Amino acid sequence: MSSKHQDGGRQGRPPDGVEWGENTKQTHPEYPEPEPKPPGWHNKNTDADNIRRRFGIAPFENDYNWDPYPNCLIHETRTEDRGTDHVGGTNWLAVGEKGSGKSTWGLYWATRLMEVNDEAVVWRGAPTRSEWLPLKPWTRLFLPENADVDATWKPKVITEDLDGEAADLDDVVREVIYYEDPRDINEQLQPGTFNVVYPDPSFSGCGEIMAESDYMAQPVEWTPKWNATEGDDATPLVHWWFAYCIAKLEYGPYGWVSLIFDETADFAPDNVRADRHESYEKVNALRRVMADSRKFHFSLFFLAHHEENLHSKIRRTIQWRVDMPDGTSNPCKENHDRPPLGYNQIPMKHDLLSMRDVGHCIFWTEGNFNPITWDDIHEFPEDDHRWLKISLSQPYARAGGEVTAQGGPADD
Repeated sequence: MSSKHQDGGRQGRPPDGVEWGENTKQTHPEYPEPEPKPPGWHNKNTDADNIRRRFGIAPFENDYNWDPYPNCLIHETRTEDRGTDHVGGTNWLAVGEKGSGKSTWGLYWATRLMEVNDEAVVWRGAPTRSEWLPLKPWTRLFLPENADVDATWKPKVITEDLDGEAADLDDVVREVIYYEDPRDINEQLQPGTFNVVYPDPSFSGCGEIMAESDYMAQPVEWTPKWNATEGDDATPLVHWWFAYCIAKLEYGPYGWVSLIFDETADFAPDNVRADRHESYEKVNALRRVMADSRKFHFSLFFLAHHEENLHSKIRRTIQWRVDMPDGTSNPCKENHDRPPLGYNQIPMKHDLLSMRDVGHCIFWTEGNFNPITWDDIHEFPEDDHRWLKISLSQPYARAGGEVTAQGGPADD
């Protein structure tokens, strides 16, 4: 599975006469709903093929002897027969320490989802992270229209003289899209695309989404940071994602969509308790979403350092696990390991992972497992020593000659 495309690798070449990400179907705004594709379909005019060419990733072939990996990757409806026995959306929790390649695995998985299912992938954007940059030529970047956006390049090593250099987002990514609320994002997703979404600090539309939904048991107050009277009054920005997930099920559209949540510890950790932000009830709502997501063609994938980084209520709904190569053994019977929450048994008898390098993982359910090798998706050379910080703050609008903050008092 690690064989290379003939034009791949770090010096891979884009198609003649264009740059990476250009002249694919997904660059055109009028992209029709695709017909279902069989496993292994290969179209050289898609983003997925363009990405694979850049990074030397061979086309997917379902040549596995056991079912966990293809069952999770290949998404099909009840009317399709694509060689798996799972229908609808899927999920996994990938666990590994820092340096085990979790973010790269997430980008690789995104590429496979786009290739195999021609589906829209949503990557969780965060102000302190930009692990999505290796896919920047193909990125549709969603930013909230009800917030001010500041983008700067930051050095990975603080001694480097780069801090504060402004970034022109229109030059960084394929397309920048400003959205009104979570529903607006889902309406603008296109098949076969990679979409990085940054949450809205004004929480526009979130109150209505949650109030109208049966997934949330009680009303929720959403307080932007600039309207908070005390430090702990502000709703955590990451809570916006609860409203997004609910909106996907409540309002659609219902084409195939996968959400990849890189770094889960700040979203729904196991130590969440009832508080003024209804954090515990939001986790309960996400559990209900996870239980129903399969039939709505919505898949959710979580990357974490430890199992406890994702709340137990969510872990009980996870059907697949991915163990990353971090120098420790995969769960196995010879070590007398206990099954994770929601599982009754561990299918692996022996340690298959502790001596493996990055690029290997164990993909498993309680019934079977697949040892997987995956290809590196590395940064472009200009990004070797920098990362992109996108800060979202109180929006400003001119009215009657005065600059006023939307959602807050006028500035003196």
